[in-house]
Amino acid sequence: MFAFIITAVKIYFTVLGVCLVLWILFWVFLMLYFYFAPGPPKPKITYAEFPIRLEYENHGERVVINDTLQCLYDGIGGGGSTRGKYHKWTWRLSSGNKRLMLLKLDESREICYPIGDVAYYMGYGWSEPVFYGADLFDWSTGSRHTVDTTELWKQYQIRIISWDKIVPLQQIPVQMK
Repeated sequence: MFAFIITAVKIYFTVLGVCLVLWILFWVFLMLYFYFAPGPPKPKITYAEFPIRLEYENHGERVVINDTLQCLYDGIGGGGSTRGKYHKWTWRLSSGNKRLMLLKLDESREICYPIGDVAYYMGYGWSEPVFYGADLFDWSTGSRHTVDTTELWKQYQIRIISWDKIVPLQQIPVQMK
């Protein structure tokens, strides 16, 4: 009887070991596939400019930011993840500003309005960006905190009046070879 239990335990751990090895091999092969798989073809439109207009109230004073969002193709990303390869995009503002700053709290903290998903504007994003308020950046710690519209008004007396919605490009689909 004792020999039977020892044999059953050996079989159990052998099957468990084989399953573990197969599970690890599955993920290794999946990662290798995504790493060596061909990336998406280069988009036909690799640069675009979008006029942006943000109007907000800061402590009772009405402020308008007019700028141009420049979206640039930045190559292929991914390859080492299960997301697969994708188009990378970057952006800058034609004014030279790094962000749409609403309020500078001190030397290391500022409240900025989020730009949104540049891939969406270029015709490759999954969904339209949802604007919920603003971002509080603390550059001394490298942290970012989301500030919803209620907190934005109660704590900082900032109210977003209007954000002119950016209409995304319609990219021409390209067939992969």
